[in-house]
Amino acid sequence: MGWRLSAKDGEIGKITDIYFDDRSWQIRYFIVETGNWLFGRKVLIAPYAVTGVVAADKLLAVGMNKEQIRNSPDIDTDRPVSRQMEAALFDHYSWPYYGGAGMGYPTTGMVEGASKFANSQSSDGDADIHLRSYSHVSDYMVHNEDGFIGNVFDFVTSDEDWRIPFLIIDTHNWASGDMTYAPTYRISSIDWHTHEVRVGLSTQVLRNSPKYGHQDALSEAFSHDLYKYYPML
Repeated sequence: MGWRLSAKDGEIGKITDIYFDDRSWQIRYFIVETGNWLFGRKVLIAPYAVTGVVAADKLLAVGMNKEQIRNSPDIDTDRPVSRQMEAALFDHYSWPYYGGAGMGYPTTGMVEGASKFANSQSSDGDADIHLRSYSHVSDYMVHNEDGFIGNVFDFVTSDEDWRIPFLIIDTHNWASGDMTYAPTYRISSIDWHTHEVRVGLSTQVLRNSPKYGHQDALSEAFSHDLYKYYPML
């Protein structure tokens, strides 16, 4: 959030939100608020477009120019993103559909081809009910079999494959008030209506997990400890 995006011919804006798939925990889009050059219009940029990451400057380079972005399909980011909108966006930029090759687009759990975008209907019309907003899910209540354990505080994101391997949970209801990590593969459900995330981990397991230290990036040693504590399946 707040990272800048730079096109081939200049900066295009800052990330104000992220859409992710709640089945694969894969980032699907960055919501980018453009500056004065595009009258502050918000656009969707897929991770596939990222050609470079400059962490020190909080900058993502993307392989497109401003004219392409200016002429991209106009998508209302305040409304659910439909599959038809996604298909139009992918056609405009010639991005591979989910299931195709490219950074951040593994085949597992993804939709393959424009026809499946258009034909896979949901209870919300043609909106993709598995496409979630970071800003919406942040601060959701987190429950396990023991009851309420805290609130979603932040996500851990990998800039190698654009997955979200961990949630950071604010366990302020515990005496210590520590921040703790929960692997997303142990998330059993996210409920839009109750604003609740359910995790398949006991309170004791979460209590003993490596603790969040407000770092912007995980050190190699801390990452090793975290993955050792939560072996990824």
